[in-house]
Amino acid sequence: MEGAESSSGRRDMSIEGSGSGNEKVDGPIPFLGVCATNYNCGQMIGEHIDSVYRVLQEFDFEYVVVDNFSKDNSWEVIERKAGELKNFRAIRKRCKRGIGRNIAYRSSKADYIVVVDTDTIYTDLLARLIEAYFHRPELKGSGIRAGYTGIFSRAILDAVGGWGNLNCDDWDMTVRLWKAGLPMRVYPVRLGENIKEKDFASDMDFLSNRYGRIEKLTRWINVEVERLGTNGRWKVDLNEVYRDVITDLELGPPTHRVYTNLDDYTSIRRYLLFMRYKVFMALGIESTMQKWSLERRKRKH
Repeated sequence: MEGAESSSGRRDMSIEGSGSGNEKVDGPIPFLGVCATNYNCGQMIGEHIDSVYRVLQEFDFEYVVVDNFSKDNSWEVIERKAGELKNFRAIRKRCKRGIGRNIAYRSSKADYIVVVDTDTIYTDLLARLIEAYFHRPELKGSGIRAGYTGIFSRAILDAVGGWGNLNCDDWDMTVRLWKAGLPMRVYPVRLGENIKEKDFASDMDFLSNRYGRIEKLTRWINVEVERLGTNGRWKVDLNEVYRDVITDLELGPPTHRVYTNLDDYTSIRRYLLFMRYKVFMALGIESTMQKWSLERRKRKH
């Protein structure tokens, strides 16, 4: 692995076998390590696992899931699936999502890691992403993300030390690979149905019914501290990162806009405005105001 630092402070590096040439990539798909971290997804994790095995039935893979001592029936479902399915391994470890992913991928025997979310029911788009990854020379050996699902070569994960000890780890990994000059691609296409309550997706995850009252508060504080820390640690222009990493994976039109609220952490004023929005959401004020606004528009018509 070699690297030279550019004028922007990024280090341009190369990974052997990264597929950076223009040659056509043929041959079978190699053995894959499907890795996930789970916490309190008992209501959907069984269906999630079934969807992964159904969609990837033509591939040679293993599934490694790390459960963060879920308080619901997740572990019961996971243990049952471990007894039913081949190449399925379950680990229990108190950890955040990032460290859980590290435990999973380092426990896997595969050279290519497919990261999935246990609250998503996957469609054949996941299989199409894998096909694109190995058959498009500019993608093979890189890191790619579609929605919250990703594929990474083991070499590229090892080069940056895996994921950070974070819950908000997706953009952290993206930025760290980008800063290292390693190939990273992102496209906003969801590869399945996310079962999480609609209003509590992404930044509002701390309000999900998967967490108890105290957990909601501690999770909110934890994630805010993490994001404030990562923003200061990165010291990059996120718009420049977006321009470099966004690509068309030919999986259809974007299913959501490219968004991260990390820009809201760049100044005290923006951060306080964003926190006010989150507080309003937590108290139900935001949804009530939206309802009143909708009713007013109806009356005008």
